[in-house]
Amino acid sequence: MGCGQSTPVSQVKDRPLPAEGNENGIAKHTQNANKEVLKKVAIAGFDNIIHVITDIKDLLPPPGGPAAAVLLDVVSIIQKAIAHRKNLADLAERAANLMKIIQLNQEALQAKNSYKSVLSSFTDCLERIRQYALEYSGSGWLMRLWCCLSDSEEYDSLVSELQTIVADATFMAAADGSSQAAAARREIEELAALVKAQASYQDESGELRALVAELGGPGEVVKDRAKMERVRQQLGAGSQLTLTMLGQAIEILNANNEEGPHSNIRNSILRVFWRKVIRFELRIPWGEFWQVFPERLADVPVPPAQVAQLQSLLGSTSAHQLFKLQIEDFEDPGSLSVFELRRVPEQNDIVVCVKKIIEEASSSSSAPCQLPPLDKVYEQYGGRGPEAQELQQWLSKPGSRVAAVVAEGGMGKTCLAVDVAWRLWRGSHATAGVLYVDCRGAFSRDALLLKLRAAAGVTSSQGDTEALAAALAKLCDGDPAGGRLLVLVDNAEDPAAADGGEALAEVLAALLMCHSRVQLLLTSRGEVRVQHMPPPHTHRIQPLGPGTAAELVLRLAQGVLTGQEAGGVAEACGCVPLALRLVSEALVAGRLTLEDVQQAVAERAAAGGDGSSSSDPTLMFVEMVLRSLHAGVKKVALQVAAFTGSFTAASACSLLGGDSASLHEVRAQLTSLHRYSVLLQHGDDSFAMHMHVRGAARALLQQEAPAQLQRGVRERFARYVAALLARWQRLHADGALKLMVAEVAENWADVEQFLADVAGGEEEGAAGARPLLPGSSPLALSPQLLRETQLLATLSHGDFLYAVGKTWMSPTYLALTQRLVEVTQAPLQQAEAGGREPEREERLAAAAALLVRCEALMYG
Repeated sequence: MGCGQSTPVSQVKDRPLPAEGNENGIAKHTQNANKEVLKKVAIAGFDNIIHVITDIKDLLPPPGGPAAAVLLDVVSIIQKAIAHRKNLADLAERAANLMKIIQLNQEALQAKNSYKSVLSSFTDCLERIRQYALEYSGSGWLMRLWCCLSDSEEYDSLVSELQTIVADATFMAAADGSSQAAAARREIEELAALVKAQASYQDESGELRALVAELGGPGEVVKDRAKMERVRQQLGAGSQLTLTMLGQAIEILNANNEEGPHSNIRNSILRVFWRKVIRFELRIPWGEFWQVFPERLADVPVPPAQVAQLQSLLGSTSAHQLFKLQIEDFEDPGSLSVFELRRVPEQNDIVVCVKKIIEEASSSSSAPCQLPPLDKVYEQYGGRGPEAQELQQWLSKPGSRVAAVVAEGGMGKTCLAVDVAWRLWRGSHATAGVLYVDCRGAFSRDALLLKLRAAAGVTSSQGDTEALAAALAKLCDGDPAGGRLLVLVDNAEDPAAADGGEALAEVLAALLMCHSRVQLLLTSRGEVRVQHMPPPHTHRIQPLGPGTAAELVLRLAQGVLTGQEAGGVAEACGCVPLALRLVSEALVAGRLTLEDVQQAVAERAAAGGDGSSSSDPTLMFVEMVLRSLHAGVKKVALQVAAFTGSFTAASACSLLGGDSASLHEVRAQLTSLHRYSVLLQHGDDSFAMHMHVRGAARALLQQEAPAQLQRGVRERFARYVAALLARWQRLHADGALKLMVAEVAENWADVEQFLADVAGGEEEGAAGARPLLPGSSPLALSPQLLRETQLLATLSHGDFLYAVGKTWMSPTYLALTQRLVEVTQAPLQQAEAGGREPEREERLAAAAALLVRCEALMYG
């Protein structure tokens, strides 16, 4: 809906985009070009795909370009794949033929208002294929081949999805015989037959496992070049797979299958290096590390040419210092641990990886800058340049200390504040550094301090505000330029919620008093106070201007909406950025039409603004967009709404009940939700959901999801949090306090969500967290859950809880300990009773001790 010449909203049809300067439709020369290309793109297998896509992509009306770009990326990834190439090439060929069908049949699809929805479904499927192909082009390709037993099922599922889309793409042409010439119809039918051809999966995985088992297993194969050559020939990857690469893949497989200190390292090459060279140590002196790195990378094995390149890159003391600067823990600068090496990302080429680390260290200031990249995380931000300049100028004045950006949710407070902070950093005003503190879910003074300490690199064992103040003062005093240290406190309304802002006001005052060059920039939905100080300079932002809002819609729906239509959408959304993004993406995907938007506005006007969520245009459109999502993606969105803060694809996979083999599938779904603006993406593997979107998704989960799904989400979330607690306890035991505090600060909101779920009910807990499903019964903690997650054992480490801080001292934690006693005191099931009574008594004693300690902390 809504591409082409300007017309009244009620008369808009989904139609081809006119050529530039031609108001009457597609120019005749474009139609002729169409025909020539269609004659030229004969089916010639995988090698011809790039040629086919390149010829077609400019002939697809918007939003065809993004779909073609994803397919080109898919082809590029498949060309680099080490295994499974025949199956992947078959998927790419079917997808290319489907794209040609959509291009041939575009007029009929547009006449039936289904072009955009078909293209959106196709793009989602392409993203699934892209993530699937990445599994066989990365360092873990052998792990996938060796361990995944559902490969054929996933291949069949992708083929089936393409066949479903091709049925949608050709159905309208069949129903409208006059829309296509006979020759074009025959071509569509021929192409459709190729897409619908029976799937013919080639089981490389089963053949590989059988051969490796015959040769004595991975450990024996890696020792014998003749055996490795047989495996290489079996895979059929030709010269693309060398014996060194195969040996490296087998060592990665072995390292992944064996638990040890190396398991904490993300980068596969460094994980194998630590396992084979350093072995069982968690931490070694830097001097010992440089004695074996990079020379002993040959043991991984890394090709000799790459080892030589690394020796050249790291051949000087200055290069050592730059590498160390990027990844070391300054609390123990004399040694290197596996936890610090977690900062080295996963990347196939270790030379590229190390080179990037050194380049970043060379170009970066010694002062920290923690700001998210505005152009990537908030890529649709715009229209607030004058406001950003005004705030920048105010904060640049001598004596300016605190500014607050205040507005209701969805207005773009975070975007504006991040923009201002970047201007101050790049303008050499905040030369002492910029700290970014996201307070989502920090519903107490202690949780706020936890996040501030993590941003400043301070472990919680160093005290309350004293160590934090000392760290900030050190950053200021260490700046030779004598500039400001800017602390951006985002979503300050959450820590202010529990006690009317008293604790927040106290902490902000303490930050300002630690040094005269500390500046604060806050975002909040309400007014902010600073204890014993004048009110902050408050900048209240309003919806975008009509012209600016219409420009944003046009940018989001490029080629899909006309200027007049974009203006109508902007007006309907109240010019609120969040609503503009969500509605524009839904219009582009064909999940909403302009008539849908018009009808929603009319119904809201008829209701007269009764104070319900449906009377707020932003909340109304958020719910409307969530309801419009396709069933599978919608189900994912409702479940990941359980996360209060940011989360990774692996976290989402745990919540959705998946395993490591389905992680790429989850990534594809999250990428689609990001494309729809339902999720924000912070970095390569960190996602977040806006407060309004999360609230609407949770409401739909409670209102519409089956009871089994609701129960499953709550139980899986409990298991996820229990796993987090267990990991933090291990980090504490291993002395990785800085990493522990950083992870606790980032994920503490999820722990509070879990505690609130255990307490149940309608009311907020003392920390401000609400149950995932308000009014639901308290979360059941079964004996099985306790046994599998070892929650009691984790919580029995009192020193760990004290290291986390006073955040545990809340009524919700008391409810958890009471529930643990109830569960462990209950009679064991008959099937478990035999010989397990001592274990039950031991668990009961531990639970009782937890309860006593919690009551002493709270009431002592």
